[in-house]
Amino acid sequence: MIWFLSKIRWSKYDPATRRRKRYNEQYLVNAVNFGDVEKQLYEMLQTRLKAFAVKGINEVNYNDVVFHATGAKFYKIKLLFDEGKDKLGNDKTRTELVLMPADDVPQADARVKDFHKTHGEKFEVKDIVETKILAVTHPQASIWQDDFRNRMDQLEEQGEQPAKPEKVPANQMPIDFEKEPDKDDEHLQEYLATESENAS
Repeated sequence: MIWFLSKIRWSKYDPATRRRKRYNEQYLVNAVNFGDVEKQLYEMLQTRLKAFAVKGINEVNYNDVVFHATGAKFYKIKLLFDEGKDKLGNDKTRTELVLMPADDVPQADARVKDFHKTHGEKFEVKDIVETKILAVTHPQASIWQDDFRNRMDQLEEQGEQPAKPEKVPANQMPIDFEKEPDKDDEHLQEYLATESENAS
């Protein structure tokens, strides 16, 4: 099984602009090949998105993809491990990449250090970068599948927020024909007087 970074695109009608708005999203999928990635994406996204296009699938080399029940974002963390000295006395190091869910950089840093502290190896956190990954899924891990669905529910809730009131042009203001005329309206009285003169 391999980790694949997949990119999808979908669109929906935006009443504010009266045009279709495009959305690009990224997901991390554990699969055997590209076809398996697409199959899993359609299965996991079908309740939220009625139609979307897979725009790209790339293999990624994460040494660890760590699960946490909380963490709104996913961070790519580069670790540098100390492997002692080689035969010539030079420092030996090993680089690993970890994907960690967290709310911010400090939390991601603390979590990766906690994750590796039991391994007994000396390491240094070289880099922490926020990714655009929205969710992770693994066909053989129910915790990842449940987490994926939860994140999709959250995205759907965000998308269902009421839109801002539309600005209506002055010449398209709604008219209530059942409303009684305002007798104190100076413009109305002036208009009626003019109509009366024309009629006579």
